Amino acid sequence: MLGVSIVRKYQKNDYDIRMHSYIQGICLELGNLNNFYTYVADPNFVFKDNVKLHTLSTLDKIPEFTYPEIINEVKRIDVIWFNKGSVVLPKKSFEIVDSLQTLEKAFNRSIKLFHFQTEFKIIAPKKFEKDYEKNLKSDPYYEYKNRFVFKDYETIIQLYDSALIVDKLRKGIY
Repeated sequence: MLGVSIVRKYQKNDYDIRMHSYIQGICLELGNLNNFYTYVADPNFVFKDNVKLHTLSTLDKIPEFTYPEIINEVKRIDVIWFNKGSVVLPKKSFEIVDSLQTLEKAFNRSIKLFHFQTEFKIIAPKKFEKDYEKNLKSDPYYEYKNRFVFKDYETIIQLYDSALIVDKLRKGIY
């Protein structure tokens, strides 16, 4: 499990991978493996092995699926997965929260997509889960609580590691 060991190294030795961009890269790769168009707000950040995020995303900019005012706000969401079809719409949004000071902003950006059938994912260290739950109990987020999902770093990295194995099995190279 490569990903989990990277998290541990990062936490112990301030490893040169920035956790925020590492998790963004994971979200992009998972979206690509699941046949979504993928968008990243920070295209020049590094995922791992000097791979920049823009090389993983399939979209350079957000499709014009709604009003420019909404697009201007949601283009700052860390990662967005869009469906492939005649009308391209946001299906899943991912906000990576590495500081409690950014949690509320992550919620606010996500709910800009409330008119669409978008799932809102908040990915953060496990220790932030109680703060996440507390936010969901307050306005205006309570109304959208069923559309939000919290995943901790370890869980998303395990999901990624498993998805890579499944992909290799599909391709017959594992």
